Amino acid sequence: MKKILDFYSKSCVPCTQLKKELKSFENVEYIDVMEDFEKALQYSVRKAPTVIILENGEEINRFSGFRTKEEIASYLE
Repeated sequence: MKKILDFYSKSCVPCTQLKKELKSFENVEYIDVMEDFEKALQYSVRKAPTVIILENGEEINRFSGFRTKEEIASYLE
């Protein structure tokens, strides 16, 4: 099963826009980089927003910046 990790910051406008697009998907975990910076470091996240797609616990894809739900879906294929 695929899981989406959304690394965001509350003060980030593109993060807020991306969060709206991610509501179309199941199995999304939202991680505030300011509150859970250890997890951000663990995944080598350097900017927000960053989305990491995991399958069976392994990273299969990632992107930074805003994407539409159609673009996000292409990363899940």
